[in-house]
Amino acid sequence: MLGRWSIRALLLLLLIVLVLTGLFLVINWKDETLTDQAQVLLQERTVQLPDAQNGFYILKMMDAPADTDVFKAGVEKTNAERALYLKNRATYQSLQNTTPQQGIKFSWDQRNCQRAVNCVQDTLAHRGELSEQMKNNHLLLQRYEQMQTMGGFEERLLPSINADFPLYGLLLKAMEMQTAQAVFDIADGKLETGLQVLENNQRYARLVLKNSYLMYSKMVAMTGLRKQVRTVSELATLYPALLAQYPERMKQLASPMSDAERSLSAAFAHEALAGMHFNLDLRDSNQSAQVADAGDVSWPVHSSLKYSYQPNATNNLLAQYWDILINTAKQQTPDMAAMKKQLAELETHRLGSGIFSFHHYVYNPTGKMLVQAGIPGFYTPYLEKSIDTVGYMRLVALQLEILEKKIPEADISRFVANAHQAYRNPHDGSAMIWDASKRQLQFAGHEKDTGNPDGGKIYVIPMI
Repeated sequence: MLGRWSIRALLLLLLIVLVLTGLFLVINWKDETLTDQAQVLLQERTVQLPDAQNGFYILKMMDAPADTDVFKAGVEKTNAERALYLKNRATYQSLQNTTPQQGIKFSWDQRNCQRAVNCVQDTLAHRGELSEQMKNNHLLLQRYEQMQTMGGFEERLLPSINADFPLYGLLLKAMEMQTAQAVFDIADGKLETGLQVLENNQRYARLVLKNSYLMYSKMVAMTGLRKQVRTVSELATLYPALLAQYPERMKQLASPMSDAERSLSAAFAHEALAGMHFNLDLRDSNQSAQVADAGDVSWPVHSSLKYSYQPNATNNLLAQYWDILINTAKQQTPDMAAMKKQLAELETHRLGSGIFSFHHYVYNPTGKMLVQAGIPGFYTPYLEKSIDTVGYMRLVALQLEILEKKIPEADISRFVANAHQAYRNPHDGSAMIWDASKRQLQFAGHEKDTGNPDGGKIYVIPMI
């Protein structure tokens, strides 16, 4: 009797499993159609700049041997990477990963500036050492100058998380070396020469900012621009003749970033494009593996992925997150609070609520777990850095106004309080801070600072 009930219970359990499995397969049998929102994000950028004007190709080969035609080699490498990618998107690995090549090791160490109260003074104090480094890195400077001479910059990137990064670290080193050279020229009394170097350097940093759409390149160019503007601020204090003789050119070096330079919307769009292509490629690579492993014990894994993963549904969901970030980045002054609220509301909807929230994972469970891992919430600090850079440049522009107009120290507080919108805090429109006791202009940013764990970074400009 007991055996008969055991068999019935086992059969009932088996029936339940079969019904649930069948229900799961029916629910997951068909993928969604891509939404208009997702289709827009999956569109690749079109090439606009002629190759002959594009310094990006030199950047690709910045560390190549001295006898290399870096422009020609950069074009060839870029085309070879794209051909390899188009051959099989699902299994693509960059040439740098499959056939790594050892490049020239350029060394440039100006890390003291991170801790120095005045970077220009520190640069001059280490002039001998830095001049020797510049001599050893002459080839790097030469290639950077070649990029500047070409006059244009436009990235040629693949929409793949496996693509190699261009050598932006070397670009930043070249920018820093050129800034140091400008400091040496100005210290030697060659004001016009030094100012011209600063202008050429900043022009290219802004060009990279404007035309790049890789998040890494945006951050590198923004870091380079910050350092250049800091140099302008310190030079204006140390060498008053610069501002006296070239007031408009000096103020132009601290002029506001354009919307294209400031905005991270293009960078977010590329991050979305690469992530969404990964989701599509995962399906294709799984189908290839399923065919290859048809007679192998691993086929159940690939078969289960086939029915638990819907790439279009995954991308439709992910596109909603990216759309919030992209639209926020397009704003003149990004509303971070509203963005975080929208992301939180979308997350609540995705996860569901109550005791039956698990039903959200019945359809496309693998895709929803991928979305959870790829939710772009951690990109918030990049937006904060962008807005803080705007604020820092406004602070330097305010400093130059005070110095040019020779505002008496007793009147600086009132001048700052009544300053034009172009010289105010970009986060909330409030006036910058004048600390009379320290004789400093200050700006309270939102970017995280290890030295100020309870708040954002405090940017300081001494007025002496």
